[in-house]
This record gives sequence, C-alpha cells and structure tokens, in this order.
Amino acid sequence: MLPENERYRNMLDRALEAMPLAPLDGKCVLITGATGLIASALADLFIHHNRHGGSIRVLAAGRSGARVAQRFGDGAEFVPYDAAAPFTCGVRADYVVHAAGVASPEKYVSAPAETLAVSYEGTKNMLSWARECGSEMLYVSSSEVYGSKPRAGLIAEGDYGAIDPTAVRSSYPAGKLVGEALCTAWRAQYGARVKIARPGHIYGPTAHEGDRRVSSEFPYLASRGEPLVMKSTGQQQRSYCHCLDCATALAAILLRGEDGAAYNISNPEAVITIRQMAEIVARAGGVELRFSLPEGVEKAAFNPMVQSSLDAARLLGLGWQPLFGAEEGFSQTVAILLELRSGYPAD
Repeated sequence: MLPENERYRNMLDRALEAMPLAPLDGKCVLITGATGLIASALADLFIHHNRHGGSIRVLAAGRSGARVAQRFGDGAEFVPYDAAAPFTCGVRADYVVHAAGVASPEKYVSAPAETLAVSYEGTKNMLSWARECGSEMLYVSSSEVYGSKPRAGLIAEGDYGAIDPTAVRSSYPAGKLVGEALCTAWRAQYGARVKIARPGHIYGPTAHEGDRRVSSEFPYLASRGEPLVMKSTGQQQRSYCHCLDCATALAAILLRGEDGAAYNISNPEAVITIRQMAEIVARAGGVELRFSLPEGVEKAAFNPMVQSSLDAARLLGLGWQPLFGAEEGFSQTVAILLELRSGYPAD
C-alpha cells in the first residue's frame, strides 16, 4: 500500500514540515473523489498528520467502500457518493474538498455528456449540502478553464482565453467553468463560503495505473521497463506539480485563501515542456523514448492548450512553497512505483 512505502512517507514528512496542519485538528474534512490522484494525496497528508498526533477526521467520499479501505486502511471513513444524486451524510463536516469528477481524457471524448453532467450535478449537490451544514468548501477546478488562446508567458488567474463549445473534448473545461460559476453563484446568492483551486498538471504515485494522462502514464510505463512513446514533438509547455505539493497547496488555500477567490496551483521551478518531462521519466526508468504520430480518436482527446504554464504568485502569497522540482518529483515517482511493483527498494 502506497502510504506504507518508506520513500513516500519521507516525502509526506517533508510536506507536513512545510505545511503544518494543526489548525485542522479537531475538525472534520469531507473529500469527494477521495481515491483520485489529487484527493488521495491530500487524504494521505491528513492521515499522516494524524499518525504524528493530529486529530483531523477524514471522510472519504466515493463510490467504492472497498477501494477506500484498500487505499487508506482505517485512516479515513468511507462515505457513499454519487455525483448524480443529492448528497446526504450523517456527519457534519467543517470543510468540504470537492475533487470528484471525470478525469480521463478518453472519457471527455467518449462520454462528453457524462463528463459535463458530473461537473454540474456533482458541484451543485455538494454546494447545497455544504450550505445546509455550514461547511466551508474548496472546489478543485482545472487549469483548462483558461482555454486555448496562445499566450506568451505565464497564465494568471484573470487570463481567460477561448474554449470551443463545438469541440467534443470541451466537455471537461466547460464543465469545470460551470462548476466555478456555480460556486460564485452560491456565494453571491446564498452566502456560501467557497474557494477555488486550479491545479496545473499534477503527477505522482497517487495516479491510477490506468490513468492515460501522459504525466501519469509515463511513470507507470517506465516502472514496468516499457518504452515511452510520444505522440507529438513535445514542445507544449506545462506547469507540472507533484501530488504532495498540490496537497499542501490545497491545504494552504483551505486555511489561508480568500473567500470567493481562485488560486492557480503550479510549481514555478517545474515549468517545462512535455518532452523534457518524458526525458526525465525515461532516465529514471532506464527506458527508451520514442516518437509516433497520433491518430483520429487519440488525437481528439489531446489537451489543445499549447501554453498552459500557470502563474503561482497568488498562491505563493499565502506562504506556500513547493518542495519537489520536476527532476526529483518524477524520478521519485518512478522509484516508488518500482518499489511497489517489486516489493524491494529501488536503487
């Protein structure tokens, strides 16, 4: 189990030292999409804090109690969650981190109606429940809300571009925009206490093995000793951020962020091209990097943003600092996946 991996635990120790969680002691935090890449890292951080004497009650909302138990053991309490149904829970949460949603580029294209509906219905239902029990909510959005308009330089929180509503893949960014609009509407009309996080390209060992986003898929391929196949020249620039840096950023926004504000999550020291990322992963796994042109459906699932590097100034203003640069973060990810696969420490 990932939380038992010594290398990962050492990284959790560093993250907790950088972002103390004592202000959350005695509080209850509900996390939707709890076993996902981003949400599971946050849950790991809370649970690790509790192992060191903390007292955060962690509610893991998802569709599978077995998956939650397998992932977190007794560190989190399972709460059934279905984005399409009104949410009910017998426990009052002080905070809600709404991170549930469709997170597969293939599904954005193959199930666009579901992708859009999950964003709308799921966010509306969580806002309604949070309002009923007086919870503060953090909505986990995406950097894709900025659209595909070419830009030179980093993207700040107000730099919106175009999203093509006739493109099937737009179901994902449009859904995230709808989610943000719902948060703003609930705050304006009902006085909801809500903040918005916009993660860039998050990666790390908390990703599922079936995750086809390239920053998740490549480390798994490398850990299996398989070659990495690029479907472009890889010149697109991305804001990469390790899952534990993302977790501490979410905690900083939750505890210190301004109500109603949106915050980019990006590591300023890890703004690199997709090719540079692939080269780091290939070196870490000792595998070959190849290039191949994409085909129809495969190409339709690609993120159209050429430049999606985020300006993290607003987040840094909360006192947050990233710990894991791209070289260390991706190399450690491959090493952890190797250890989990083999049962032995990586070299």
